[in-house]
Amino acid sequence: MAAGVMKTGPANRWRGVLIAALVLGTCLSALAAVYSAYQGRQLLNALYGLRKEQRAMDVEWQRLQLERSTSEAYQNIETEARTTLRMAPPRPEQIVIVRP
Repeated sequence: MAAGVMKTGPANRWRGVLIAALVLGTCLSALAAVYSAYQGRQLLNALYGLRKEQRAMDVEWQRLQLERSTSEAYQNIETEARTTLRMAPPRPEQIVIVRP
């Protein structure tokens, strides 16, 4: 057989198919790794957005809690004034507007 002439037997054909399959598998694996990294970045960005939203909601919740506490304090003062001191809001005819 002359140098540089390839055999085209069944073993060489299977070797070619095997190499092509390995190259294809390597390429698909690389694409899967790239897609996985992309998807991870997308999920991380979504997580950061949700954490920002959570912090804003926490601030709003604290503001509402403070508002409720203040409202309850005024209600407690009004109840105490009505029961203990027997106070009542003035009737319209009792209100006097003083002008400078």
